[in-house]
Amino acid sequence: MAEAVFPRHPHPVAIAALGGLAAGGLELAGYAIRHVFLGEFLFQGPHLIWAAPAANLLVYLMLGLGLTLGAMVLPRLFTTGVITGSVAGLAMFGLLYIFPQLHRVASLILALGVGVQAGRWAAGHPDALGRGVRRLLPAGLGLVLLLAAATGAWRMYREHRALRAIGEATPGTPNVLLLVLDTVRAFNLGMYGYPRPTSPNLDAFAATGARFEQAFSTAPWTLPSHASLFTGHQAHESRADWMVPLEDTVATVAEVLSRYGFVTAGFSANTDYASEEVGLARGFTRFEDYTLSPARLLRHSQLALAVARNRTLRRLLGAYDNLGRKHAPEVTARILGWLDDRPAEKPFFIFANYYDAHRPYLPPAPWNRKFAADGGSIDPRLDRTGRPGDAARAERTQGAIDAYDGAIAYLDDELGRLFAELGRRKLLTNTLVIITSDHGEEFGEHGIFDHGNSLYRQSLQVPLVIRLDNRIPPGSVVDEAVSLRDIPATITDLTGLGSGILFPGQSLAERVFDPTRPADTIFATVRKAIRQPASYPAAQGDLSSVAIDSLRLIRNLGTGREELFDFLRDPREASDLRPSPRGDTAAARLGALLPSPPSHQATP
Repeated sequence: MAEAVFPRHPHPVAIAALGGLAAGGLELAGYAIRHVFLGEFLFQGPHLIWAAPAANLLVYLMLGLGLTLGAMVLPRLFTTGVITGSVAGLAMFGLLYIFPQLHRVASLILALGVGVQAGRWAAGHPDALGRGVRRLLPAGLGLVLLLAAATGAWRMYREHRALRAIGEATPGTPNVLLLVLDTVRAFNLGMYGYPRPTSPNLDAFAATGARFEQAFSTAPWTLPSHASLFTGHQAHESRADWMVPLEDTVATVAEVLSRYGFVTAGFSANTDYASEEVGLARGFTRFEDYTLSPARLLRHSQLALAVARNRTLRRLLGAYDNLGRKHAPEVTARILGWLDDRPAEKPFFIFANYYDAHRPYLPPAPWNRKFAADGGSIDPRLDRTGRPGDAARAERTQGAIDAYDGAIAYLDDELGRLFAELGRRKLLTNTLVIITSDHGEEFGEHGIFDHGNSLYRQSLQVPLVIRLDNRIPPGSVVDEAVSLRDIPATITDLTGLGSGILFPGQSLAERVFDPTRPADTIFATVRKAIRQPASYPAAQGDLSSVAIDSLRLIRNLGTGREELFDFLRDPREASDLRPSPRGDTAAARLGALLPSPPSHQATP
């Protein structure tokens, strides 16, 4: 009976393939609307222009095989009209899924309507449908191949042009390796007193250079923190925000080092807020964020994303990780591979973002159970809010900490492999190595989970290790509070380009050699964010903090609420001193120094 379907009507696989290419085109139009008219980040890489139709082609080809089987088994049900309508409806749903402003039920209803109309037309015009498939399918495939080739060629040309533009380096200039361990807070590392053995390799490496006991990020989330790491400016001095990229009016450390003869490369596993799209790739000869793999290619299909994000399906399969997530071994392999191919006569600057400690905390075995109590459960994706009467909250929080610690230990093991390989290649002897994090993480210490929601110390205090043979004395420990905004000035100082000249701030090396220098003023800010629990500080207004000597003041610019902490005597910031007798005097003194971030709506 299947012969009655196939001879005159287009094959279901061909219909599905054309539908996949059309779905990719529709999604590209949707992305353009979001970016141009709504001013939003797309969180997709430069491959999008060809990867969207290619990914949808693969997804819809699988759908076409299923429809073919259905047509063979139930030909009266799987008619050409039903097949075409199903494909068209799913393509429309993919377009609508791009816009989170649309309710999913409304999107499904609209997509169903489009599918019904497309199916009716196909049932009445099988010859026209067949001609369209035969003409458009080869043309669409050819266009995708052409766009893929053009994208690859453009990236190769851009890298070649950047290499030719590199300046001349002074002989003997040190290399620079900047490692950012995304979301790793200082509280959970052995070298900062944590009792669990989460970081033996990092602890040992820190002993070969300088460890900073109190290093603070300028913001509690990725983009503004990286903006400070790259430019030396405070977070409140930049417009980098949830949907606003780093402005191109300020120089980045990669741009400056390239001008002075460094060949530069960036490898980011945080493909959302440490990517080319948000402005962090400027100055890099090569910048790899959205590298392709089968799973990452599927991220370009909204239908695949909708399935991958389904919570019920995730729970049934026990699959909680992000589709196509880039893990530490791949980042390390990319670094080492690039080192093999770089121009050996020039010093290098490498930036790498390792993402394994970011939520969801999902290290592989045996690290996934390394710190879990016997019979205890781990929680890789703890909810941000508690529920009334949730007696298991404390247990679930501990499960999240266990998973987080396991992720740090997994990352530490990979760092040990990187250090060993760099040592084997004799690349550590003349390389400035800086290891830090962009922000920390909160596990309910102030009733808050995750990050980007507050300015408490758990979100801001990060590890900081600096090593350079013959310049930084091994075993150095700096007790005074420092800011990550000083890292660009530190890099230019220790590479011989000058301190405080090319970037704002001061070299942290000065703190190593002169611990009696007056304490720095430490600033941090975060802008108001929507879609947060109403009780979270960042849901109520912009937040600003200032720390000097031993005191730190946090002010919510939306509500006017202030909190005051003695961060030397109360490192966990458990006791608010603002209502105390000393609170008024200290708050008045510190409050006069509080910065205000540029005002514009933040949208996470």
